[in-house]
Amino acid sequence: MKAVTTLPSLLHRNAASFGNHPAIREKRGGIWRVLTWSEYAALSARFAAGLAAAEFGRGDRLAVIGDNRPRLYAALLAAQSLGGCGVPLWPDAEPDWIAEVIEHAGVSVVVAEDAEQADKIIAIKDRLPQLRLVVQARTDHMRRAEYAWLTSFEAVMDAGSVPGPIDHSEPGDLALLLPGLVGDAERRDVAMSHADLLAAADALIGAEDIRQTDEAMAWLPMAWFGDVLCSQALALSIGFTCNCPEGPETDWRDLREIGPTILIAPPSVWATVLADVESRAANATRLKRALFACFRRIAERAEQCREAGERTPLMLQLQTAIGTGLVFVPLRDQIGLRRVRWANSGGDPLPLHILRSYRAFGVNLKQSYGMPELASVAWEPAHA
Repeated sequence: MKAVTTLPSLLHRNAASFGNHPAIREKRGGIWRVLTWSEYAALSARFAAGLAAAEFGRGDRLAVIGDNRPRLYAALLAAQSLGGCGVPLWPDAEPDWIAEVIEHAGVSVVVAEDAEQADKIIAIKDRLPQLRLVVQARTDHMRRAEYAWLTSFEAVMDAGSVPGPIDHSEPGDLALLLPGLVGDAERRDVAMSHADLLAAADALIGAEDIRQTDEAMAWLPMAWFGDVLCSQALALSIGFTCNCPEGPETDWRDLREIGPTILIAPPSVWATVLADVESRAANATRLKRALFACFRRIAERAEQCREAGERTPLMLQLQTAIGTGLVFVPLRDQIGLRRVRWANSGGDPLPLHILRSYRAFGVNLKQSYGMPELASVAWEPAHA
């Protein structure tokens, strides 16, 4: 049996071991739709067969662009299962930047979420002779009659035959190429093999309590390493469920509905949420403002004792417990973090006052270092 050392091999292992467990949920039209691990593997295998029929193979590159969607994740896995590499693009990128990335990466197939994203590729297609096929995942407003190289996700799946799971991937194969940030004058692309990704996932698994029953959010750009780690490498390694919100404008409402148990986000997200909490506290009634400020100071003193390795005074423990039940549990519920066992901020350093604030609120937030580089990933140890 093939060793479970690549992302596609993990996908097929999960389908065989716990195929009926939810792998990924997507909210569409206000309704959460579920793909089990068996359905997720079958979707990827059918798309891989269609890609193979279109002569996509080892060493080829497939790009995806759009919000977090099961079909885009499945397309990346399909490309990898054929020995190819996935290139997630930033969804808000302009056509000129996309053209530069596609040309530099040698992308031959692009899977676009919808007509809006497909139109960006259509606008630059004449400049990209190596780009052979553009696939639109959602066919609303599709312009298929105008371009022979534009097709639907279903048409690609229907073009192939699937005798069984497809997996020609090897641990050393390039799995993902993450382009640098849009607008970065010194853009740094990050190339990662399957072995790199699974080593990073193993480092986090060794530092955290991660369970198959966990719920995570797939809500940040697919080109960001935090999403790659959580929604792909970690989810495939452990077999927990990822949840794709309806869109950026509904992220926080959908997060409250799901109540994730693990959460990875960049510092900007944690700063934005804290600013919103503080703004709402400032506009609350006088009594609520006073309670929030009082118990926040108490909780932050307790957190400072813990950081210093000092024994927390009994009275401070009692006051912290009262504040937790009276203020911070309802607060975490309001921002969708009540069930979070641990959360992580990766990338740029998280300001200490933000880190302390979340810990004071009872959110087990940690800082990681070196996430984009992978060679020097360091995870803060789990807290009791």
